Amino acid sequence: MKPKALGKVTHLALCSPGVKTAKSLAALAKSPMGKRLEILEWLREDVTPDVANIVLAMPKLHTFVYSTGYADATRELLAKKFGDRFIEEDEPGTDYIYQGVGGVSFRRLPSP
Repeated sequence: MKPKALGKVTHLALCSPGVKTAKSLAALAKSPMGKRLEILEWLREDVTPDVANIVLAMPKLHTFVYSTGYADATRELLAKKFGDRFIEEDEPGTDYIYQGVGGVSFRRLPSP
């Protein structure tokens, strides 16, 4: 049984997904969730030309986050689509995993 919350996901962060081919990302992109995603954080994994082409084809995606040094071959292509919503994660260490990327997945909780 699929949790109901998955039907509302529009922001997904994948940290070091270990994807050696773009097949898994292509399957995600074709899924209902992939068609609905607005923000994708692809962290500590190479943004290959295949990955970039899949990301560029995602219909509602307006923000893409990548890690420093992982998108050298595709940076210009992705920057054309996402502009200032093409965000580089450059956090030292692994704190980004539980704290989130500043300005994207890290959000201060509202005051009570």
